[in-house]
Amino acid sequence: MSAKRVVIKLGSQTILNEQGELDIPQLESIVAQIIGLKEAGYQVILVSSGAVATGRANTKDMPLKYQNIIEQKQMLASIGQAKLIEIYNNILKKHGVIAAQILLTKEDFRQRNHYLNTYNLLHGLFKNNKVLPIVNENDVTSINELMFTDNDELCALIGIQMHVKQLIILTSIDGVYDQNPTQTGAKLISVLDINQKESWPKISTDKTIYGRGGMLSKLASARKAAHFGITTTIANARIKEVLPRLLNEEAIGTKILPYKQDKGIKRWLAHTYSSAMPFVIINEGISAIFEKREKAVSLLPVGIISFEGEFTKGDLVSIRDEKGNKLGVGLAGYDSTQLGEVIGKRGQKVFIHYNKIALFEE
Repeated sequence: MSAKRVVIKLGSQTILNEQGELDIPQLESIVAQIIGLKEAGYQVILVSSGAVATGRANTKDMPLKYQNIIEQKQMLASIGQAKLIEIYNNILKKHGVIAAQILLTKEDFRQRNHYLNTYNLLHGLFKNNKVLPIVNENDVTSINELMFTDNDELCALIGIQMHVKQLIILTSIDGVYDQNPTQTGAKLISVLDINQKESWPKISTDKTIYGRGGMLSKLASARKAAHFGITTTIANARIKEVLPRLLNEEAIGTKILPYKQDKGIKRWLAHTYSSAMPFVIINEGISAIFEKREKAVSLLPVGIISFEGEFTKGDLVSIRDEKGNKLGVGLAGYDSTQLGEVIGKRGQKVFIHYNKIALFEE
């Protein structure tokens, strides 16, 4: 894990003014802080929302018509993303830096070759300090089952993928409060420990005006990152010099402490589940072994009762028990046709090796 590699996430609300248009002075401030971090030796990935909101601001006077919400979002994103990256580039050029635009969908985390390609790309971009990777969801090509919950989820997945030590989520409020921050007496929580879930506050499901994410989503993403040794800080984007101050360990916002670390292929597997994924149903015996988690066990055809969907070698497959409960995910050792020929039989080669199985948390 790189001590000087950080993912910074900007929500829509943090880069827009009260009129719903891009707040250029705010963007200039954030970019200047990021440049300072890069000059100090940090490898920075910026996850920036705002494409849809920018598209909406730039089409206010146009007679556009949409057939459905997804179509509207995709059309606005296609217009807004171009404008957003143009503005980022104009600001970055003042510092002698250019933007590298990276648009992703969940498919890029589900498929191993996509995942590795993205990793290699970002790793290559880190070698050039005059480039800033700017990541956003590819709203234009995403379909419902391949959409991220929001960019909070995306930034956590990028952080896990790139083995970062710190994730900074900049928002429009000062951090996490012990109650609704609009209520009298609400207090900012400076530290949250992933090991003490009972002490976590009850969070509103309210979302921001211009984005999909709310504090509940941010904490879910922070919890996800914490399981991979990543410290997340949620803070107000409009605090002066917020980024260098956070990385200098100044007590700003809410810090979510890391829990445990994982490595290699399980890092990828653990957060790639999709309901559209092919699945195998395993018998009670192997289910019980998986649930006890006392030892690492590979999945053999003899332990499989049935399967649903088509897949090839190396595809992600969901693992379920006889009641349909989702136990985990793994990488298929061979395709669905071959599995159909040996399912339930003894003496066959391993279908999913234990090193390529990630069981869900209880």
